[in-house]
Amino acid sequence: MKKALILLLGMFLCMPIAHGRSLDEIVRQGLLAYKTGDYKKAGTYFDEAVLIAPERSDIFLYSAKIWIIKGNFPLAFDDVNESLRLDPSNDEGQCLKGYILAGMGEDEDALEHINSIIKKYPKNAAAYYVRALLLEEKECFDEAIKDYTKALKFRGRTFSKRKDKVLLAFTDMPGLDNKGAAIYLGRAMAYSKNGDFARAREDFKKAVTIDRSLLKNAPEGIMAE
Repeated sequence: MKKALILLLGMFLCMPIAHGRSLDEIVRQGLLAYKTGDYKKAGTYFDEAVLIAPERSDIFLYSAKIWIIKGNFPLAFDDVNESLRLDPSNDEGQCLKGYILAGMGEDEDALEHINSIIKKYPKNAAAYYVRALLLEEKECFDEAIKDYTKALKFRGRTFSKRKDKVLLAFTDMPGLDNKGAAIYLGRAMAYSKNGDFARAREDFKKAVTIDRSLLKNAPEGIMAE
């Protein structure tokens, strides 16, 4: 009897939901809302999708990104851990976990985690970007600059073992585009703090060329002589 109920439940979850939308359609609408900046609506779609398909690691990862944008790192941490439990080999999810740990103030744990990712995936741009942020926070500016440079070198590549393209890349998060605006901005900050204002200005100009919105958020002192 129990097996029959489980089978029926599984059949129900695979069916289109009552108002005619399938799971794939819900996820598609969630991704569309995410990419257009309607994060509240995207979160609603992903919450619905998780209830229908709790075995889908990608949906938990989408949900984690929404929580990051909302500033709720503990809930993002729960979702990314569930995503990685379902698919531990996904390097983008592993990078996201390091970013979340840093957002929670767990810098040493974040650094240890990111170091392990870089050891396993030595050409992962997101991992170098996250480590650069952590090194800059520790005022290790020379090392941070090296990592930002590696992030720029490897940006746009993916080294996940997954064959599908369902997962959004870590760099699809707002401000972390594959063209490198956030990376150029981060390196500009590191150069500036290191007293190399000429290179700081050069990188800042590259960042705003890619993303003009950064002009209104120019860090104080970035253009100092």
